[in-house]
Amino acid sequence: MHTILNRRATILSLAVSIPLSFVTVWGTSGRDLVSSLLSSNLPVIVPQMLFLAIWTGEALAYRHVRQLVVLRDKQDVVLEHIVYLYVTMVTLYTILSVTLKVLFLNGTFIDGPAPVGILLLCLRALVLGLIALLLSGVFNNDALAWLVIASVAVNFLYHYVVEYQWLLPLYYGRGR
Repeated sequence: MHTILNRRATILSLAVSIPLSFVTVWGTSGRDLVSSLLSSNLPVIVPQMLFLAIWTGEALAYRHVRQLVVLRDKQDVVLEHIVYLYVTMVTLYTILSVTLKVLFLNGTFIDGPAPVGILLLCLRALVLGLIALLLSGVFNNDALAWLVIASVAVNFLYHYVVEYQWLLPLYYGRGR
């Protein structure tokens, strides 16, 4: 069961992450990585909302057999599968987006220092991972709507408040 779940998660991750990476890279203008991958609203918010929908759907797919999973004490296998899907999808999406931007569109850190830009990209991936862990609670928890609303709120608050008002000014040199 464990191998089948991981194979399914890998196929789903590849099927979603690769097209979204291409859409993100070619849906943005400019050569700066941070401006393209974090500042733009459409390529940032839309793929992340799709990821959240897929993650929630994957957790809900196992919800109808939750009683059987708990009875057989296999909760760790299902949760491990869900977390494996999250980590694989976020990693593939982040690496492919950056790699495609660098290789095909000559994207670099033009508007700010590279260490700060790398930190911003890593923080975005970390936030997506934390949101994914929050959504993994959909499998065990009965407050489905609250978890989904909280994950969407965290995503928007991080993007519009933390990134836009605090982190991006540091990258562009206006935050000192």
